[in-house]
Amino acid sequence: MKKLLSIMLTILMVVTMLPMAVMPASAAENESDGVIYCELGPWAGSLTALKLRYSSDNSTIKDIVMEEVDYNIWKADLSTNNPAGWIVQFLGSNQSAELSSEGTTIPEGKNCFRITEYNSSSGMYDGVWYQYPCTHTGGTATCITQAICDNCGASYGELNPDNHASDTYTYTDNGDGTHDATYSCCGATVAEVPHTLDVTTGKCSACGADMTAIATVTDSTNTYYAADAATLNQAVTAI
Repeated sequence: MKKLLSIMLTILMVVTMLPMAVMPASAAENESDGVIYCELGPWAGSLTALKLRYSSDNSTIKDIVMEEVDYNIWKADLSTNNPAGWIVQFLGSNQSAELSSEGTTIPEGKNCFRITEYNSSSGMYDGVWYQYPCTHTGGTATCITQAICDNCGASYGELNPDNHASDTYTYTDNGDGTHDATYSCCGATVAEVPHTLDVTTGKCSACGADMTAIATVTDSTNTYYAADAATLNQAVTAI
């Protein structure tokens, strides 16, 4: 008997020394189906109070105070395993900001309503549902803007200096017969290129710098410019 108790005690000591299994954060979050979040836009940064109005049967309406758990992220626990299909509305106010989102149905597999824009027709704010926290995906970054997540609509990730938001350029005269061409969107330099003579103005057709033209010809209305007589004749003939 003593030997048996000794064996059982040894087993118990070994078990208690084993590391406790830790549930991954993602699994824990997925089990919190009754927790509903609301993500506010930057315009609502001064909001200090937010309520969740909800109805599980489309008739009984209840309010619950939401808690700010991160910057512009508020949450409320509806104390249910699955609130999908419930009608909710997000309400908030203080002295400097007001918020009232239109009633929306909680979709299956989503737990956060991101306020996106003001709807002038309803006088309330529209938004999009996604699973919080979001694993951002999709969208295309440019040289000046981040990618927009397909799931939640938030900007994320790094800029892409090779994907320019505009194909227009700004030109700077270098004073040596060349000019720098830079993207007007982000200021990145494209290249240093020689001036191109505009035969009708005597200036660079790209940057507008004055160019030295050793040959000119004037008809009844216009003066034409070129770097040499042969080029001038070809230019005037082509006009």
